[in-house]
Amino acid sequence: MNDPYAVLGLPPGTDERTVNKVFRALARDLHPERYVGAPEEERAAAEARFKEVSAAFAAIKADREERRTWAPMVPGGSLVLVMGAMVFAVAIVLGGGGLVDAFYDHPMGGPLRALYAAMGGTREKLQQTIANADPITNARNLKGREVLMIGAKNDEIVPPSACERMWKELGEPKIVWYEAGHYTAIFYIHDALTHVVELLKK
Repeated sequence: MNDPYAVLGLPPGTDERTVNKVFRALARDLHPERYVGAPEEERAAAEARFKEVSAAFAAIKADREERRTWAPMVPGGSLVLVMGAMVFAVAIVLGGGGLVDAFYDHPMGGPLRALYAAMGGTREKLQQTIANADPITNARNLKGREVLMIGAKNDEIVPPSACERMWKELGEPKIVWYEAGHYTAIFYIHDALTHVVELLKK
């Protein structure tokens, strides 16, 4: 098959929402039911184009599903995914990335860090070991989607620096900060949900 994006008349990497919108319009215009009673040649051309467009859409969807990586629900990477047929929007609530940078030098980790170092462990080795579990590793998979980040300036679980790292890696999408800790952020739930609803309306 030719480039599936080109088949739909779109540039490579077009965002999912646009791909869906264009596909629906083409599928509606080319659907066989619209060509009942049309000349055989016209009907056959529309049917062939309909099949080509459908195959291109399926190829784009399959490719994106294969590349999609869901970040684990761990401190520093809680993703709330807003889903239809495909993911269009993501709200990252009290999450972040760059876990080793965020936690490695934490005072409470001193004894474990010393033990890890005694066994030959280094900061770099730890980063390589947990790379696949670190949400920042998968940030590139959210490119082309609407992203909202919600952070707490006094978060005692996910350091604000981890939230900022994820924000920068994502290309600095909209971010809402609350003067709260990880648990006291619940007092801002109404306002936070208002921002999420706005995201869904886009």
